[in-house]
Amino acid sequence: MILSLQIPHAFQGFLGAENTPTLCYSIPAFAAFIKMWKDLAFQCPEWEDIIQPGLDKLEDYQERLTDVYILAMGEFL
Repeated sequence: MILSLQIPHAFQGFLGAENTPTLCYSIPAFAAFIKMWKDLAFQCPEWEDIIQPGLDKLEDYQERLTDVYILAMGEFL
């Protein structure tokens, strides 16, 4: 279980970087995080009931982030 908690911890640390603008890295980071958790759920089916609600929320956030990214990039066109 410790290994599974390292994934969201690293994700949060990556997106929470204060020195570098991270919006451009957010969409690929969400995709990578979702893939890692899906892989973990496949490898450890006993954790799937715990992981799936998190995946559902991540996919919702990813959809919202994509909309925000499109709006932000539109400001510079």
